[in-house]
Amino acid sequence: MQDVTHFNGFVARGTLLYKISPSISLQPGYDVNVENGEGERLKEGIQKVNDYALFISSEIVPVKGVRLKPGARFTKNSVYDAPPVIPSFNTIFTLDPKINLRFAYARGFRAPSLRELYFYFFDANHQIIGNTDLKPETSNSITASADWTPLKKNNASLTASLSGFYNDVDNLISVGQSASNATVFTYINIAKYKTRGVNLVSQLH
Repeated sequence: MQDVTHFNGFVARGTLLYKISPSISLQPGYDVNVENGEGERLKEGIQKVNDYALFISSEIVPVKGVRLKPGARFTKNSVYDAPPVIPSFNTIFTLDPKINLRFAYARGFRAPSLRELYFYFFDANHQIIGNTDLKPETSNSITASADWTPLKKNNASLTASLSGFYNDVDNLISVGQSASNATVFTYINIAKYKTRGVNLVSQLH
């Protein structure tokens, strides 16, 4: 009864697949993400954040048992300058029917959302305000894994997987206390944020 805040969102994604040869294929596509909001709980009343992207990926099989998957993304954001090219690269090596090796690298970019930038959210349990000074996140991520299936007979199988990951994020968007009021929270950038880890999983079916 006191306030009505409207959010409208539109998302569209399309892809095409071109089979150039038995060993080479291309997959171009587009992404559109449009978001706007209006209401008294938005700073300055009416706001919008639009994101448009073109991307292309490919799969190359130079020899049997090796798959290369390079890709690139080109993004235009209405509020922030995105990197001119956001690359990615994946590889799969099948050493034999029992062993697979995988490696992946991806560059990341994420602009703050409409709510993170402009929205005031106050109720009995929350006091969160948007931060128009937020910077976009950028990241580098690496993952690698080895899968082994030593037993596969009739209805029984034994698999083991060893994987590792490393993420290096600049200006990670998180929630923190306001510097001027400890009871109020806002969105902040964490200048440097890194995670790394190893997983070992074994399954018997």
